[in-house]
Amino acid sequence: MTVFDLDLEQLQELKQNYLCNLADRGEFAEIVGRDYDAPSYDDLARAGAIVPDPVIFREYEGVEFTDDDFICSMTI
Repeated sequence: MTVFDLDLEQLQELKQNYLCNLADRGEFAEIVGRDYDAPSYDDLARAGAIVPDPVIFREYEGVEFTDDDFICSMTI
C-alpha cells in the first residue's frame, strides 16, 4: 500500500515518526516552530494537527508499506 492508502491510525503513526526524524536530523525546532529540539509527548499526541497530510504525502511518496510497518496494525 502507498501513503495514500493508509488509514487514520497509520497516518498518525507516520506523522509521529516524521516528527522524530526531523529531530534526528536537527530540523525539528526550525520546521515545526518550537523552541526545543525534539517532539514532546504532547507533540506526538497531536502529530495529526501539527503535520499536514500533504507534507507526509510528499515525504513518503513512492514508499510501499505493509501493515507490519505500523505498530497500530500489528496483530498479536
